[in-house]
Amino acid sequence: MNNGLKWDANAQNYIENEFGGQNQVEFEYFNHDDIISRITKTKDVKATIQLSGKALREDFNYKSVILGRVNVTEIHKLMKAHGDQLLEKNIRRHLGKTLVNEGIRETLLHDENKRNFFFFNNGITIICEKSAANYLQDQDWIVKVDKMQIINGGQTCRTIYQFIEEYPDRDYANVDVLVRIYEIDADEKMIHDITLATNSQNPVDFRDLKSNNKDQILLEQGASELGYTYKRKRDHQTASGEKVILSSVAAESVFTIWRDSPHKAKYNKTEYFSTFYDKIFTNLNASQMIMAVLIFRYCDNYRRRISTDPEIQAQRKFSQYFLAMMMGKQLLLQMNITLDQLDHRNFQTVHETFEQVKEALIVKCEQYLVRVLQEMLGYLDPSLDRIDGRTIASVFRRFDIIDRLNNAPKLLQ
Repeated sequence: MNNGLKWDANAQNYIENEFGGQNQVEFEYFNHDDIISRITKTKDVKATIQLSGKALREDFNYKSVILGRVNVTEIHKLMKAHGDQLLEKNIRRHLGKTLVNEGIRETLLHDENKRNFFFFNNGITIICEKSAANYLQDQDWIVKVDKMQIINGGQTCRTIYQFIEEYPDRDYANVDVLVRIYEIDADEKMIHDITLATNSQNPVDFRDLKSNNKDQILLEQGASELGYTYKRKRDHQTASGEKVILSSVAAESVFTIWRDSPHKAKYNKTEYFSTFYDKIFTNLNASQMIMAVLIFRYCDNYRRRISTDPEIQAQRKFSQYFLAMMMGKQLLLQMNITLDQLDHRNFQTVHETFEQVKEALIVKCEQYLVRVLQEMLGYLDPSLDRIDGRTIASVFRRFDIIDRLNNAPKLLQ
């Protein structure tokens, strides 16, 4: 094992000459990418799906497709047995009380409408690596699927599961839903393309599309090991608190503090997971992400405090992002480390230091920021409250203010 390239042709010739006839010896190239793949690999799901009535099966393009319908109780059974393991390839967790999900509940509640549930719902898309059934049977196939994943219809499945849990004694006879079962190879690009093409019931944004990326999964795992919950997928359980971090908040904080882009972070929120995704999340570890969020939150709360000092108050509605960037750089100076050196090994020390110095440090940073503003405005009066807000805002749109703030000396001795 190593984190370098595979052995060259000379080494391969040596292996074949020395060990070619020995069945007990095997050489396998295994590097850091393989380690990550092992760590992030989800548990395979094997399940049996009972179809209702007649179904259609066809083979084409070296793939197999089954179109049929299943009773909603079958969906409940699958979700009860496997839960969110079925939805690992899905780009969203359950979104809660959306119009679509509430419509599903209303249909199931209405005795007459629920008979037409099949026609009201877009259905469920399932992928698997292998499927099998007695296809000579006329109807009611029992389909065995290996490595099953639901890539579209996760909202429907979760809503059905919760409804039947709440109303287990209702009559669900003839309440069916359309299913599409695609037997395909372990082709991640194919899975990704099918996922994008079939997710249309609830709007998909770029945060959804990136949620299953390897770097997002690693941030989730790294944050968990440090005692935090990183929400890489949208769901309705948007619990707040220091220990819960939404991916959108993480992107905003990292973009502001560690990527020197406070001016972009404030006005380009919709582009975090598209235009600026690589800039934000490349070479980012969980420790860096968490510290950025804690600093950003503290600066946001500090901005909300009432101040009677007009010099300070005049610039606060413009300076929060720039102040957060300064705080991050000053914290690294305080610890005498670079950003690359901030990781899980020193996270606790950095966190404790931040808690100890944050109140004094933010005062120093804000004082320095005000002095820089005065110099850039050519304003000799110590108070900024007489300056038009648009004039102050224009300074924060200049690139040179970022360099001046980042090159500030160590402010807290």
